[in-house]
Amino acid sequence: MGILTNFLKLLKPEPNDFVNVAKHISENYDKLDLNAKSNNETLTNLSNNKLDKGTYSGNATTLKADIDKKVSKSGDTMTGILTISDSEYSEVVFNNIELAAVGYSVYGKSAYLRAARSTGLKIYEDNTATLQANNLNTKNKEVVAAINELNDNKLNKGTYSGNASNLKSEIDKIASTTQLGRIIVGKGMTADSAGKVSVVSKNDGITVNGNDIQLNTVDNLINTSITKPLSANQGVILDKQDKGVLGGYNGIFPLTVASKNGIYLLPATNKFYVCIKNYNGSSLTAPNANFEELSVFQNRNKLENLFKINNLNNKIIIKIKDVAVKHNEQVLFDEPFPNKCLGVFLTDYTSGGINKQAISTGSLTKTGFTFLTEGPEADYFMYLAIGY
Repeated sequence: MGILTNFLKLLKPEPNDFVNVAKHISENYDKLDLNAKSNNETLTNLSNNKLDKGTYSGNATTLKADIDKKVSKSGDTMTGILTISDSEYSEVVFNNIELAAVGYSVYGKSAYLRAARSTGLKIYEDNTATLQANNLNTKNKEVVAAINELNDNKLNKGTYSGNASNLKSEIDKIASTTQLGRIIVGKGMTADSAGKVSVVSKNDGITVNGNDIQLNTVDNLINTSITKPLSANQGVILDKQDKGVLGGYNGIFPLTVASKNGIYLLPATNKFYVCIKNYNGSSLTAPNANFEELSVFQNRNKLENLFKINNLNNKIIIKIKDVAVKHNEQVLFDEPFPNKCLGVFLTDYTSGGINKQAISTGSLTKTGFTFLTEGPEADYFMYLAIGY
């Protein structure tokens, strides 16, 4: 009977069977040829429908996984890393290069996002960035520079809880003994560009040092400075000298007891008085008849009333001079009397006596007199002329 092979189903005769050419040979050859044709078609299709593996080390599964990571067409989702290589610029262009793009500048070392070839957003390798925004109201139209501009032109608020208006109100406050505020530089003071307030010294009477103000006093009475004050020590000396001129100092009004010849001060007028008669009684706030004023004016009055000539006591002028003239010569006063010469008295130095015949009333005038003597020689004498 024979048996069939497993795959091609060829009839395989038994050892004792007679060979049937039609069944055992012709049919088997036809099957073999048909199988070879099928295999050839399969191999041809396989060759046409497979990629050349090249240097790829993976299999179809790993190749599919790699492919799934790529964006190949519209609607695909990219889940891996997209790498674009270019010698100068690597860009992903959206629709049109004139509209928008994302890229990296090799020379600028920056990644960027731009629109219509504008500057857009740039991020540099050192983590700095720029973003151009021409609609900013700041002077700078680049976002980072604008933020820095706003930050640079603002005070650090610190712990201050108010706003700018509150701060201005605080600054506008004027300082007082109970309020912190602005100090207005007044007279005798100055402020420099740094706001430092200093005392101004107009002359050498005051020296302004770094840590103090020095008053430059004069401790003598021969200094001619008109700007330096006299020291208190010199004031004491002057006080003593004044009291020495007065003849002493014994007390001050009001008083209840005063000694004769004592000197007393009346503070209300700063005048001194001498006690001419002892006093012991009720309190005197001002001098009474027991006191006389000590002043130059009062002494002048006393001197003017020291002697009287025909009630001209306050107008009398006395002229004294040594001269040497001859008989009947005119003697002129150095300065004429304002009104009249009342008389002339002569002292003769030659004889030592008084020449009573020397007065010539006939020629006596307010400008001079005529000298008369008995001898022809010049006579040396002193005259004393009284007039007014």
